[in-house]
Amino acid sequence: MIDIIQNNAFEVELFSCDRYVIRENSAIDIDVNISRMKWIILFTSVISLFASCTQVPKTADEKLAEMLKDRPSMAVETGDSLLCRAAKILVNINWDRTEPDKENKSCISYSTNSISIKKGMSFEESWTCFFFESYNMQNVKEFSALYEKGINGEFTRTQWVEQNTLLEYQAAKKFLQFARGFLLPYFEEKGIEAPSLNRLMKFFSEPFSHWMEAEQNEYPWNYWGWYYDTYLKNK
Repeated sequence: MIDIIQNNAFEVELFSCDRYVIRENSAIDIDVNISRMKWIILFTSVISLFASCTQVPKTADEKLAEMLKDRPSMAVETGDSLLCRAAKILVNINWDRTEPDKENKSCISYSTNSISIKKGMSFEESWTCFFFESYNMQNVKEFSALYEKGINGEFTRTQWVEQNTLLEYQAAKKFLQFARGFLLPYFEEKGIEAPSLNRLMKFFSEPFSHWMEAEQNEYPWNYWGWYYDTYLKNK
């Protein structure tokens, strides 16, 4: 059990299964109790160390701490089950503190294998976006393959939009199961209204043909069509 981690601007407490809470103003101190042994390790600055040393991979703990520092609206109480799940996701996925382009609320990056979330969103919307993008990340190789074909001119605009949207649709169906089984009950138990999640769940329940029948100023055309026009059309 890791009892407490502290850093100048914030404090992170961990209680089994990577559970965290952010607080203000502290100094680093890690109290670790593993198999009835208590280790105390003093670090000068764990976050700045890993931020400046690209040769050393960041752990899920460090990535999660950075995410919660960068997006304070996502902070939760000690022992919260959201953080267990987020830590498991961040074992193989990176956190990108920069905001998504084109006013998107969240996005993934093929090149950096990372998730990015817009600043200033509510607790509910931020976590909803994070978990949905984690399912999108399961298709990162497929998205990358489509991109390679796209820059080689193998798709028309419609084909490009359709193929990428199909991957997101598949991710949406998996996320829908997760939302029904965990995320929506979690928000309900905490008394947190979930307009973003409920909106997504309604949309994700629609057939794929309904997605593709959207207007050009609606998803998926307003994103994947824009992406094609901006990055692929003149390749």
